[in-house]
Amino acid sequence: MNSASEFVALRTSSAPSDCYRAAHESAPDEVWRDVVINHPEMAQWVAHNKTISTHMMEFIAQHGDVNARMMIAMKGKCPIHVLEMLAFDDHESVRNAVALNRKSPLHILLILANDEWETCASNATRRIAMTK
Repeated sequence: MNSASEFVALRTSSAPSDCYRAAHESAPDEVWRDVVINHPEMAQWVAHNKTISTHMMEFIAQHGDVNARMMIAMKGKCPIHVLEMLAFDDHESVRNAVALNRKSPLHILLILANDEWETCASNATRRIAMTK
């Protein structure tokens, strides 16, 4: 993809092939940033893209959209340092997504096992038990 407008057009299209392209085609970080900044309602769909860089995951993890942050927290390719940051997110659903991420390491799960939201703490505790 070469522009934010192209991504938005693909993502909002009713054609399944266009939505597939929006989720699987790569774009330069500048294009992704343009989408997140100028089309914030599309941030979660940028996060959903399979090709975004580590830098974009970091950028989106600091984004105001909770759905975008939650999508990053669920990604199997999410770097550990981003998962660590999201483990302290203000929104409980983001922290819970980190607890449920199969790639979250033990030290993050131990933090989330003491989360104020019981669902998140329970999910982290269950994941800790699975690592033993």
